[in-house]
Amino acid sequence: MAFERVHCLYPYTPIVFKIDNGSNKDYLAFAIEFENGDGDLAAVDLIVSKNNQVLPMKRLFGATFATGFTPDTSVGPYSVRLTSVESRNTVVATNVLPAAWKPGQIYRSTVNF
Repeated sequence: MAFERVHCLYPYTPIVFKIDNGSNKDYLAFAIEFENGDGDLAAVDLIVSKNNQVLPMKRLFGATFATGFTPDTSVGPYSVRLTSVESRNTVVATNVLPAAWKPGQIYRSTVNF
């Protein structure tokens, strides 16, 4: 049996971020869905919009990423930068996570690869 990677096609569908139910003020994790292109993410960075502080995120599993350090909610909203593995293309979902993000919520961006 052979497997072949296929590119994901979600025309007219923006990337969404589903905040993990276990997220809290000290831990933020989210699943990333509907990314077009090769489907693998090389890097995900959380960016504090007010001061451009970049917090690299770690892959937990699949398309779920986490950071052990969540910035003070008074400095939100937050942007998320995504870099694809194959093409190395980068997109930024600007201000996609509000300062008062909540576990279990889904936040829709306006971007895709």
